[in-house]
Amino acid sequence: MVLLGLHVDRAQGMLILSPLLAIGAIEAVARLVGRRPWSLLFALTYAALVVPNALHPNWYGGASFAGRFGWAAALLLVLPTLLGLQALAERSLVAAAATTGAALAVQATFAAQYAGGWFPMLNKRAGTPLEEYPSLWGPLRPVLPALYDRDWAAQFFPNWVGLSVVLVLGAVGVAVGIHRKRDGDVTELAYR
Repeated sequence: MVLLGLHVDRAQGMLILSPLLAIGAIEAVARLVGRRPWSLLFALTYAALVVPNALHPNWYGGASFAGRFGWAAALLLVLPTLLGLQALAERSLVAAAATTGAALAVQATFAAQYAGGWFPMLNKRAGTPLEEYPSLWGPLRPVLPALYDRDWAAQFFPNWVGLSVVLVLGAVGVAVGIHRKRDGDVTELAYR
């Protein structure tokens, strides 16, 4: 539950707090499929950062800052995110610019909530009523995954949607990796 939550939980998940990292997740999987030299080391390092934090007995760290257990792994996704944006820009500069612009707008909105004190910066413990569990996404909060309480997490439909999103990102990454490998993508060859 917490491993998935570090990726898609509404208050803790790195892909919810920075959706642009989804491009990095796709790119990392594509490079793993393509057997790029750094990809296996990347995957092992990512697992070394995220898995121990998912096993933490205090779930997301009690009264610690929201999302902090995913920060190290999120930083690791920056390189594949940049490489994925570069590959997108080579195919469509407009799509890459729009994606980056949307990501910056989301982050500016989040920053305003932090700076304005509208978002509770500390985690909520298991047992917190779902209505009180925060999200920076405002009105979208009810439809976002909430993976902080194992007593009901499996029965909460948005959690299954979050799992599906992670699986789809992985499948897209596999498809991109296979496509690049088959077609000998020039972008991919440049990073051997």
